[in-house]
Amino acid sequence: MVKHRRYTKAPLGESYQDLLERVLAALQKIVRDNRENVAIVTHSAVMMALQCLYNKYSF
Repeated sequence: MVKHRRYTKAPLGESYQDLLERVLAALQKIVRDNRENVAIVTHSAVMMALQCLYNKYSF
């Protein structure tokens, strides 16, 4: 049986689904709590996961 990469956790880590849930909650809080321009700095795994979600690509 092949596990779907989006839901597979790395040893002692999180799945891309876990990452998305955490990041989307943080982004919602940033948008809700800030009325000014905001810069967000992150690493490539977060950007890849967000791009896949936005473009409806498989992980």
